Amino acid sequence: MKKPAGTIATIDTSRQVQASPPESAADRSTPSLGATLAALTLLCASWIVSGGCGLVGRPLGHALAWLATALVAVALPRGAGTGWQGRLVLALGIAAAVILNASHNEVVNLLGLAVLGGAACAAGPAGWLARRLLPAATAGPRDAPPPGGCPVDWRVIRIASHAVMLLAVYRFALAAIPWVWHLADWAGSLVGDLAAALWSRPISVGATYAGLDHLVLMAALVAGWLRDAPRPRLRRAILAVSAILSGQMLYLLCLSFATELAAALPAAPARPPADLYVPPDWFWGDAARSLLPWNLPILAVAWQLAVAAAMLRWTRWTGEREDAAAEIATTPEPAGENRMKARRGRPRAAVHTPSSSANDWLAWVPAGLALVLPLVAVFSPGGADLAGKTVLVFDQGVIDWDMPEHGRYGADSAGRFGMLPAFVESLGGRLVRSHKLEEAELAAADVLLLLHPNQPWPKETLERVWDFVRQGGSLLVTAGPRLQDAQGASSFNEVLQPLGMEVRFDTTVSETESWRQAIAAAAHPATLGLRGDRDRFGMAMAASIDISRRACPILVGRWGWSDPGSDFLLTNRAAWDAGERLGDLVLAAERRVGRGRVITLGDSGCLTNSGSVRAFRFTGRLLAYLADKAPSPQVWWRQLGGLLAVLCLCGFVVRGARPEAAATSALLLAGALLAAESISCRVWEVLPDGRRQTPNNLAYLSASHLEAYAESPWAPEGIDGLALTLMREGFLVLLADDLSPQRLQRAAMLLCVAPAREVTAAEQAAVGQFVERGGVLVAMAGAVEGRNTRSILEPFGLGTSTAFHRPGAGGEDAAPIGCIYLPYPETENFRSTVVFYAAWPVHIHGQSARTIACTEDKRPVVAASAKGKGFAVVIGDTCFGLNKLLENADGDALVGERVNANFWRWLVGSLPGRRPWRPPAYHPDTASANAAAERPDAAGSDEREEAQR
Repeated sequence: MKKPAGTIATIDTSRQVQASPPESAADRSTPSLGATLAALTLLCASWIVSGGCGLVGRPLGHALAWLATALVAVALPRGAGTGWQGRLVLALGIAAAVILNASHNEVVNLLGLAVLGGAACAAGPAGWLARRLLPAATAGPRDAPPPGGCPVDWRVIRIASHAVMLLAVYRFALAAIPWVWHLADWAGSLVGDLAAALWSRPISVGATYAGLDHLVLMAALVAGWLRDAPRPRLRRAILAVSAILSGQMLYLLCLSFATELAAALPAAPARPPADLYVPPDWFWGDAARSLLPWNLPILAVAWQLAVAAAMLRWTRWTGEREDAAAEIATTPEPAGENRMKARRGRPRAAVHTPSSSANDWLAWVPAGLALVLPLVAVFSPGGADLAGKTVLVFDQGVIDWDMPEHGRYGADSAGRFGMLPAFVESLGGRLVRSHKLEEAELAAADVLLLLHPNQPWPKETLERVWDFVRQGGSLLVTAGPRLQDAQGASSFNEVLQPLGMEVRFDTTVSETESWRQAIAAAAHPATLGLRGDRDRFGMAMAASIDISRRACPILVGRWGWSDPGSDFLLTNRAAWDAGERLGDLVLAAERRVGRGRVITLGDSGCLTNSGSVRAFRFTGRLLAYLADKAPSPQVWWRQLGGLLAVLCLCGFVVRGARPEAAATSALLLAGALLAAESISCRVWEVLPDGRRQTPNNLAYLSASHLEAYAESPWAPEGIDGLALTLMREGFLVLLADDLSPQRLQRAAMLLCVAPAREVTAAEQAAVGQFVERGGVLVAMAGAVEGRNTRSILEPFGLGTSTAFHRPGAGGEDAAPIGCIYLPYPETENFRSTVVFYAAWPVHIHGQSARTIACTEDKRPVVAASAKGKGFAVVIGDTCFGLNKLLENADGDALVGERVNANFWRWLVGSLPGRRPWRPPAYHPDTASANAAAERPDAAGSDEREEAQR
């Protein structure tokens, strides 16, 4: 029926179902899958970098961190990078993460991940840029959601990036503040003891294998989660902590059964016998066995990631649209008491939302703390040297003062400490040997060096040593696995125990060779800037050190175990058993006693003739630090200042630092840490000077450009034989980690073995000046590996041949010569023989160049060219200086009558100021390996056939 005009129509809503409006991004109370994935990727990558996943090689760790950076960038929710300013900030964050992850410092790698997460949040739709640079994006009705996505997504990523930031600060404090290291070591041992008591299984671990990295990161994540999550918080906290601790205890249970798990894995199927060696096929059982126990922490990582996913993904966050937060972000806060009154009426989640006022200086306090922290806890501007100092050596102990000499070959011919006096003198010091340590001798000494003493100590001698230290002297004790024989027993603990340190009766065994990539160095003047992946500390066969709370660790072996006794020293065989200390073994430590200082090394290998070749930078800094009484960042007042700065920084981050402030803090901390390390390393750099001897006795083996040799001791592709060959001629042989002019101008010889990294123009100029001033350059490279060697040799009129030319580039590909015996020298009235492993012809285009050895068809293989006061030599064989062509560890002759050792002896004898030496005469029947192989009746034919093979 038609209603009268003017009446109001009524609607019966009882029969009408109203449709709910679609849920907007701002209405969602759970984060998206992409945001959760990005947050979990940040957590997982941080554990990979810090060692939370177990032993991971540095190259693999960097690659996985870069992969994680790409995954985070892809998984970021819609709206990441609001406007071109937001996209610029996000791109800068990604670039910073990529660059910082290339560093060899794990703290810097972690900070790169924190920068990435903070930059993503700052560039998000509800971030700082959206509020400040794009006011139009946040203008409009209050009920309108921020453009581009759910604020909960960015809250989750912010919580994860803050947790990564806190883990980075913890790892920094672990290396820079000894107090924190002692606390972490105690906490790790406590966790292991609790797990041992809970499961009734023997477990002995430190902070690494106890999983403190897992617990620190998860504690930071829980703190941020509770801060931003809705009530009730106590129940949530109890559930989260229980789940985290349960996972850690289950992981430690699996760790205690690691040996049983390894034994239960199937062995590879047997292969039928074959006449020739065939590498075994890959088998999953062997691959899994190699991961035990070193990568078992992956189990804990998987559990903790599951807990983190449950916390972040399935928590119903605050149901508001963050109106209160937006109001705080856009409305200035009243001052004084009105501020507190205004805050009482706001929702709790909004109160914890950081203020967006750019003028709020409190928000940028973390950035200031991050900038100051490395200056307080790491920076070492002092520097020191050994000039005019005296090192007194107690000449009783496991000491061998022999030097390599001709006629004795192999590892045993290297001697022990024969080159140590020459090394100390190259640094400007003087080494004095004493049998009794009289008071007058101690009074004239700056450093007292005890090299593995093995005789009982007279009481009066011990008193003199302790008084020497208390009155301001420096004591360096080198220990090792405890030995006992008819001549005596190790007695270093008689000196150390009253000083708060004790060497354990064990042998530390590293999962990697010589603790490469398995050692952690503290922020000490002797270690700053030295990489632990290149055996620069000489701790191959060390004993662990038990230190008191007043001592400071210098070197800590993370990925190894303590094998009881010294059997490993004699048999070179060991296997980890449950109950043996796993990880975090102190290999070097320092303690202040009175006005003096004591440093203990778990191994004396860094001071030996062979060990000092690689570890001279560490030992040189250590001796200079002790002799000059140089300041250290580990003094108590700097530790206290660093600890306060760390606590304040962590407090600001836990409280909920703004994403842009957190990202800036991480970036500043990384930059300041790199700068402090770089400057300290440059200040503390030791530069041995061979010019103090006549003739100059310093020879460098280049190790700065990925040279084509292995640094593994006595590997077939190693250079130990070459180093001993030069030592037999009186040279102090060291590895050069750079080609700086300051280093080269003090040396007499530089040897390069096919560098794979490009030599810069500055380095080429430094090498040129080195030769012009009287130095000798010896470059060894074949045509295949000789691309970067050509740029070094070009100024001298020499060069290596080219194996392959680009199509259309012109030129003829070089023909290999191969394994061959050749006579030398080409221009003398006598000739001897030298053998090559894989010879290639070399180029000569300079007027002063001359051929030393060539083939019958006059293709030069060895050539030299003079320039200024020095000359350069090129050898067209990359393997010419390697062990497989000189000598092996057993000392057996590898080629003929040690013809290559004779060649080096002749070459060194031709240097200015050296005594000339003439090698044995050349015999025509050794002109080539092929010719010798065809004459079985020729003398030495069997050896030549072996060389040919």
